[in-house]
Amino acid sequence: DSLGPSPRLPRGEPVALVTAEDTLVASGDTHISKTTPNQNFGSNDEMRVGGTSRYRALVQFDSALIRQAVGTGQLDSARLEFTIIANPDGFGSGGRQVDLHRLTRSWTEGGATWHCPHDADLSNAAPDCEGTAWDMTNQGQAPYVTTRTARVTITNGQTGVIRLDVSADV
Repeated sequence: DSLGPSPRLPRGEPVALVTAEDTLVASGDTHISKTTPNQNFGSNDEMRVGGTSRYRALVQFDSALIRQAVGTGQLDSARLEFTIIANPDGFGSGGRQVDLHRLTRSWTEGGATWHCPHDADLSNAAPDCEGTAWDMTNQGQAPYVTTRTARVTITNGQTGVIRLDVSADV
C-alpha cells in the first residue's frame, strides 16, 4: 500500500511517502485434473500444473481481507508467489510457459473438480453439479478470463519461488 503526497503541501516542501507491505495467505487452494475429472484434491499439501493442460491449480483469496489490507491507501502492486517443491521433468529443456488466469466463478476447496466448482458427491465417478458445471477444456465456455493475467516459464528441475504480477486482478 502506498499513500501519495497530500495535494495541500506547499511547493518545495519535502514529501513523505509511506509504503507498507502485507502478506495474505490463500483462503483456498487445490488442483483439478483432466485425467481424473471427478476427483477433488483440496486436502492435498501441493498443487500440480503442467502436462499439456492436464492440470489446473486453483487459488483463492478473501476479498474482504484484501480490502482491509489496502484500507484507505492505494494498491500499487500485488504478486502471487508459489514455491516449486518438485519438478523432475515434463517441461522440456527450454521450459514450458504456465499462464495465470482470473477465475470468474466461485468454487470450494473441498469440492472443485474438472467439471464442477463444487461437486456434491465426490464418492462416485460422475459430475454432481447440476446447473453449476464449468468447462475447463473449452476456452469459449471456460470459468476464467481467457486473456492471461501473467505468465511464467518453468524448466525441468527448477525449484524455488516463482512470482506472478496480479496487480491488475486485485
